[in-house]
Amino acid sequence: NDFVKIKRELQKGRVLQTVKNMIVNIKIIFNFAYDRDLIDRPMKYGREFHVTNRAVVKSRIDTPTFYFSAPQLRQLIDTADVRLRAQVLLGINGALGNKDVALIRERHIDFENGWVNYARRKTGQARSFPLWPETVEAILAAIKIRPLAKVADESDCIFIGREGRILCRDHGHTQLRRTFRNHLDKNGDYPKGAGFYTLRRTFITIGRKTGRSLCVKYIAGHAMTDITDRYDATVNNATDIFDPAGLVEVSQFVRNWLLESDGDDNAELPTMMNLTKQL
Repeated sequence: NDFVKIKRELQKGRVLQTVKNMIVNIKIIFNFAYDRDLIDRPMKYGREFHVTNRAVVKSRIDTPTFYFSAPQLRQLIDTADVRLRAQVLLGINGALGNKDVALIRERHIDFENGWVNYARRKTGQARSFPLWPETVEAILAAIKIRPLAKVADESDCIFIGREGRILCRDHGHTQLRRTFRNHLDKNGDYPKGAGFYTLRRTFITIGRKTGRSLCVKYIAGHAMTDITDRYDATVNNATDIFDPAGLVEVSQFVRNWLLESDGDDNAELPTMMNLTKQL
């Protein structure tokens, strides 16, 4: 009964995949305790303290995935402060999650050539992508106003909080996630599940329209090991996957989508400089 109550609390305001992950983590803790003789018997959770993969898949089908439109993103960029603007542009430019952005350092960025080489922190998967001129400009502006770091090892982090520490907190929680959600609430009526990770979903959704799904995977830091990839002969061709021209093509396609004018697809694409006075 205790674990049933815990599950009900976990389900409040969370998607089913998150609930499943949290239940797994709870079981890991108790299994660790039993293996180390910290408790004298294995824990009994009951049959209900469980989420099946089928239930997770069904919940995803029943709940459409939200992603930003180009006008929404332009508004969010236009109304953001200097630091948040750079963070949002990194999110949509390279499909970076909030923790990746919070911990990115100057050494990950080749400012001269406009490239990022930054392994995905969650999986360690290698990842590279070209930076848009607007993103480079925004990052440099954020560095210019960056507070001094209180810890020497954090001095080259792009984003430092007002207290002089990095934005990442224990267990992967970041100030950025809350800051961006507050920014969403100020700029429109966005779904409850929308957040900084929606930038990542948006990049992948738009980028895959190029037909370069493997390049999109590489930029996003996704592993190339699922079943469909194993049957795809091009997966074993490193030139096809990691061709810089393919990465540039995907990146430029997403940038053009973001910058395109509303309504007339044949109109000349405006630059980000024309869309916002701040950039």
